[in-house]
Amino acid sequence: MEWTSHPVHYVKGALRGRQDAPGGDAGCLLDADGLCRDGLAQAAGGIGVLTVEIADFARLLPEIDLEIGCEVLRLLAESVGEGFARHFPRCDLLRQQETGVAAKALFFTSREPEGGAVLAAFAAFRTAVSETLSRRFSHMAGRPLVVDIGYARLDGQSGGPGPRHVLKALCQAQCMGRNTFDAERRQLYQEFERLLSARELDVRYQPVADCQAGGVLGWEASIRGPEPGPFSDPGRLWRFARECGQDAALDRVFRELALHNLGTLGERQKLFLPAHHASLDDPSFAAAHLTGELEQVGLLPGNVVLCISEAGVAGDLASFFERLEPHRAAGFELAANDVGGGASNLLLLSRTRPDWIMTCPCLTEAVESNPFKRIMLETLALLADKIGARVAVAGIASELALSTVVSMGVHAGFGVLFGDPARPKPLVVRDLLPKAGFDSLGGGAWQCSAPIGNLAESCLTVTEDTTVDAVKELLNGRPPMTNVVVATDRRPVGILMNYHLDRRLSSRYGNSLFGHKSVTRVMNPRPLVVQKDQPVEAVARAAMNREASMVYDDIVVVDGDGLLVGSVSVQKMLDSLAQVQVELAKGSNPLTGLPGNVAIEQEISRRARIGLPASCVYVDLDNFKVYNDAYGFTNGDKVILLTARVLAEALRGRPDCFLGHVGGDDFVCITPREEAESLCRRTIAAFADSIGVHYSPEDRGRGAIAGKARDGTPGMFPLVSLSMGIVDCAFEAPFSSEEFSQRVAEVKKFSKTRPGNSYVRDRRAPLGTRV
Repeated sequence: MEWTSHPVHYVKGALRGRQDAPGGDAGCLLDADGLCRDGLAQAAGGIGVLTVEIADFARLLPEIDLEIGCEVLRLLAESVGEGFARHFPRCDLLRQQETGVAAKALFFTSREPEGGAVLAAFAAFRTAVSETLSRRFSHMAGRPLVVDIGYARLDGQSGGPGPRHVLKALCQAQCMGRNTFDAERRQLYQEFERLLSARELDVRYQPVADCQAGGVLGWEASIRGPEPGPFSDPGRLWRFARECGQDAALDRVFRELALHNLGTLGERQKLFLPAHHASLDDPSFAAAHLTGELEQVGLLPGNVVLCISEAGVAGDLASFFERLEPHRAAGFELAANDVGGGASNLLLLSRTRPDWIMTCPCLTEAVESNPFKRIMLETLALLADKIGARVAVAGIASELALSTVVSMGVHAGFGVLFGDPARPKPLVVRDLLPKAGFDSLGGGAWQCSAPIGNLAESCLTVTEDTTVDAVKELLNGRPPMTNVVVATDRRPVGILMNYHLDRRLSSRYGNSLFGHKSVTRVMNPRPLVVQKDQPVEAVARAAMNREASMVYDDIVVVDGDGLLVGSVSVQKMLDSLAQVQVELAKGSNPLTGLPGNVAIEQEISRRARIGLPASCVYVDLDNFKVYNDAYGFTNGDKVILLTARVLAEALRGRPDCFLGHVGGDDFVCITPREEAESLCRRTIAAFADSIGVHYSPEDRGRGAIAGKARDGTPGMFPLVSLSMGIVDCAFEAPFSSEEFSQRVAEVKKFSKTRPGNSYVRDRRAPLGTRV
């Protein structure tokens, strides 16, 4: 509606929804369909959009005289019209449209190529109109006036732009209007537009490590501008896009580049792809369209995890997940990203039921020494287990941090320990063996009889009459996990952790209440006190069963007479327990860390004892000696680690299976009989996909390398391959180890007669069958 000669009627009508306004449509100031049909349909090329809005005018109007409000509206119309004529001389105004009370939109075309000239004109227009209105209003009402003026480009469409494109451009312009637009900002906007249109953005991939089966579970994609440059930091790039209303456009380009540059995914690997709220209404983000894009690069929805960060959601995170249900139904997995860095809570996660819970890196920083962060991660792992999700921990930067989070049962992790974001994806990622305990490999109940006294260290001690101030001085400058044992005649009566003391004294009257009092007022009077000859495993169980507030307090160790020996930290105990378990696996392989011959024999005996039918799958590498001779033992070890990794991945999530390393290039898997052949097929496929990267391009292209056979005869030998032999065991009746060894040797010999990756199954009656 244009300005009329009835300003009071205009204002009142606008505030009532314009039901009585002359010439207006009831209840709606912006008719996007009519605008496209009547004003923009014939426009050729790109269309510029200017938005001008007096901020909070509806709230401001009751505080000023109505006549002043009417005058401001008249000045707005006048200033916008004159300003456009003055600052956009080489542009043609197509349509001036009211989009709200004291809000206008101007649609125009430029008679010269779009570029810096239009942005410069916009900057001058914005400054002139804003200063004119603010100055005149200040003179009339004695207070400043905020005017939001923004710009966006509405790209030309065949037959003219549609309502969706118009509304999107208006939103982008309004976003820009709420931010500053000085000379530096103008340059940034031009650079951003250039990078977006030219696709000169850098997509990188960071490995996501499988903390249970080992190896690479997938890749997290991220995007940034070129280096050096103003948008080389991903965070700044996304913030600027949001401020300009261009986050949906950036997200669309990000998806296209991430899929185009991804390359081949390994078996069961996933692409962790961030998704943004602004893309929900983008047709290219619809489940069907996105599935089609994946098919073009040979992927399925099941290969992609859409990661939704609370920071990028306008409104309730649960509502965002609800709008993504079509994607979940199509096979995509959904992840709640950056959990722990915002307002996410357990109730929200239980409502959204994500397939993945991806934590904020801040939760992993110093997690090995911060009990509260450890409790949070443990709680997330427990919740994930209850709702059928998996936890991926971000920000893992050290072996100690990795060991800590793995002990909590998390499923995956990523951080600089495994590699920085890179493009293309690195062919070889830092070796990561399964970190799960032997129980998860089917090794049975391993016991640790090492005495806790071996781990005890001397500790700070004070008497019961020591003041809190004195203890505070004693602990000053020491790490949060430092303890003080309170003892009388060397008999412990309590313990005080440094972080507990800080928490007590940081309360409003903490120092005044406790400073001059006895340390017994703030100590834990019920510490976990154990005798030095107790097994580490028993102590670990007792420590983990304590109240949540004390679960990471150090353990007090005493001798047979109850006299203080020292203390043991929970972290040291758990790390030592893991090491002792490895030592207990007599003959465990030092390269892979997998159970060795003794453990394998114990597992077979255990299954025989309980009569549990199983298949023993023996794995051997063909042409491995030739590879070792040509490429050296270091590279040979990498092939051994690859074999361990693909076998562990094939057994992932199966507690009824066992994986052992006989030695050299020989492995054994024990699995239910009905799953043995599918295990072989999965392992062979994964090995075949991965072995090529361990060869030079020339050898990989030939499919063979020059070398010598065991008898010294030179020749060309195929690439390393797997031979797998399946021996079934019924365990219904006893059989000797000689019978078992003979059967295994025969099957292994037969399997090695077949070329390439292969498996064979002994078709005779299973060993131990009752006749």
